[in-house]
Amino acid sequence: MKHLVLAGGIIGLLAGCGADLGDPRTQAILQLPSQRHYAERQLAIELTQRCNRYSYDQKLADAMSDVRRDAGQPNSLQVREGSALEADVRRRTLASLYGGDWAALDACAALDAETAQGSPFTVLAKRTG
Repeated sequence: MKHLVLAGGIIGLLAGCGADLGDPRTQAILQLPSQRHYAERQLAIELTQRCNRYSYDQKLADAMSDVRRDAGQPNSLQVREGSALEADVRRRTLASLYGGDWAALDACAALDAETAQGSPFTVLAKRTG
């Protein structure tokens, strides 16, 4: 039942922020367990901060938070430790795929590749130019 509330709630809330409701990445990231959901958001933040071709879609992130809260899902503070661990796993995974070292990772190349693959977190990374 929560999935139905989540899916129905996103239509109403995201319509007001101009988000692409037809984008399956939006639904995919909303349906993730809380720790993974917030880890994916953290990954999007970190990569967009390192690549000037992309910006983080804070309006969409805020709308996702509203939908998850309305569906009774934990917020980021409630799952902070678990999401930090999940984010570390995701950083290591991306580093292994795109260069072996997170600190030296070409964030733009990683975002381009992950966007082309339709990775859920890339719904929060908007191409700026």
